[in-house]
Amino acid sequence: MSDLSQAQPQVQSSAQPDVRVATKASFGPGSVPPAEGSGERNHGHSSGQEIALTPMQQGLLYGSAAAGRPWVNLEQIVVHLDAEAPDPGAMRGAWQQVCARHPVLRSAVLWQGRPLPVLQVADMEEVADQVRVETQYWQGLEAEDQAARLEQFLSEDRNRGCALEQAVSWRVMLARLGANRSVMVWTIHHVLVDGRSMAVVLEDVFAALIGGELPAATAPVTGFEAFSPTVAQVSDQLDQPGVFPGASGRV
Repeated sequence: MSDLSQAQPQVQSSAQPDVRVATKASFGPGSVPPAEGSGERNHGHSSGQEIALTPMQQGLLYGSAAAGRPWVNLEQIVVHLDAEAPDPGAMRGAWQQVCARHPVLRSAVLWQGRPLPVLQVADMEEVADQVRVETQYWQGLEAEDQAARLEQFLSEDRNRGCALEQAVSWRVMLARLGANRSVMVWTIHHVLVDGRSMAVVLEDVFAALIGGELPAATAPVTGFEAFSPTVAQVSDQLDQPGVFPGASGRV
């Protein structure tokens, strides 16, 4: 495999033709959502640890549940690798390393029957086998047919939603387009990651692919498990009468 550092990944957004941080979608049957802290590094998290969701995350969670449609608040991050065709096994290994580093990627959201939803972190040993890379081979198709196949995949993928009560609710698809071209689709609920977190995760994935392993992590100033309860407390204070009248503190 050639040096992935020479590849030019294009990360698409649904609002733009080339980049698809795609459609927002709700979880599918029996699903539930986790937290937007993917940018954090894995320090001091234990199996079963519960982390409060921020008000914004709660809004995404309940908005998805109320919508009853599997694509509400779903993100499809489409990465075009125009000079690379990574080995699926290496890609899976990279995602497993990143999942081990970022607790939010191995977490479930517990909310039904609870007064407030929480993010529950699982040990990597418990979820390692759940981190998979679906592989498709489209190199025998014409460019137009490859584009149509990708759109078909994205449509079907949106309708699957995400079972967010599972510790690994996100998924990855890698399609081979040619000898040195491929496309990766990472599907995840928006409650788990925001735009900044997506970039952190993808940087780590490609760092692991290039080097075979992730570089040593740098501890954060404040981990998400400390940040989230603080935000919730501030929000509750803003809801008190006389404090910023007309502002609910909810997003």
